[in-house]
Amino acid sequence: MFKHPNGHENPEEMPFEKKEFMAKNVHLGAFVLPQSLISAINNYEPVELREDTVIPESMKDKAQLYKSEIYLGYNPSNPEIGDTRVSFMVVKPVEVSIIAKQIGNTFEPYISKAGGKIEILRVGTYSAETMFKQAEKSNKLMTWFLRALGFVIMFIGFSMILSPLSVVADVVPIIGSIVEAGTGIIAFIVSAILSIITIAIAWLFYRPVIGIILFTLSIALAIALKIKLKKHKTS
Repeated sequence: MFKHPNGHENPEEMPFEKKEFMAKNVHLGAFVLPQSLISAINNYEPVELREDTVIPESMKDKAQLYKSEIYLGYNPSNPEIGDTRVSFMVVKPVEVSIIAKQIGNTFEPYISKAGGKIEILRVGTYSAETMFKQAEKSNKLMTWFLRALGFVIMFIGFSMILSPLSVVADVVPIIGSIVEAGTGIIAFIVSAILSIITIAIAWLFYRPVIGIILFTLSIALAIALKIKLKKHKTS
């Protein structure tokens, strides 16, 4: 916060919004790429503005070229509130590798027997085997990220549910034992149990052994939780 806020107000809106212009006629050899694949080409490079770049007449009084950008302000070395930098990025012609279903002279997603859609584009030249391995690796990383995120959200939720129990811990004995055992630990164990059970259900159909192991682990954690609560109740 400024000591003297007058004259330091931020603009209510940006003078220019971020915009993306996508080419409509992009070819891979004799094939025309659909918009879904064009948008997957993301190897952006900065556009180097030359000194002879023409600035629109309506902006010449407040715009100037500065380090390959258009600077809207009076002094880029001493920027003021409201000054704006405008830069440009471009995707130049590049080799790509695609896995999709050929339809005439274009492509569309391939529908697998399980109902999933397969449409993959990678910048560069890759074999089909390499692309499938990369896709599988990315899918595994995303799956574990979502599992971890689900656990964290569940832990936060249980922590918020259990935190008010300290107020009534002296009135209801069983609640007192939970508080003594530590609401954070209880929330962590309960979240772990439910997360493992959720993962186990997903694994039962494809890999029953892993699913059974996970169910066994969740039962072990439940027993450990029960013993911990019983210990604090009798102490």
